[in-house]
Amino acid sequence: MAAGLIDQEALLERVAGDPEFLATMVDIFVADAPTRLDAIRAGLRQADAQIVERAAHSLKGALATMAADAAAAEAFRLEQLGRSGSLVGAEAILTSLEAQVEEVTLALQAMVHQTTPDDAA
Repeated sequence: MAAGLIDQEALLERVAGDPEFLATMVDIFVADAPTRLDAIRAGLRQADAQIVERAAHSLKGALATMAADAAAAEAFRLEQLGRSGSLVGAEAILTSLEAQVEEVTLALQAMVHQTTPDDAA
């Protein structure tokens, strides 16, 4: 199931097959994604479409960088809602996006684990 979340081949190509670079990128994503989700949540609480748009855009970029295309597409849906100025349905998309980000995070961490030699940790 987790394999479909990330295009592992594309991601490994992006890091030129370098496990340390991959691990660094995953660390940055893992630190950054919850902050972006929090910003989206705050934007929804304040009914501020601009905050939602900006945070969703940032998260979309981070997910796309990690080759998590389905989750990036979900973030893009939120970004478009924010841009339209209407946040109708945003809560449901956010709920789905939060679950996807969590799955992507676990899949990325598993991928780092697989590509890191045992003695390197």
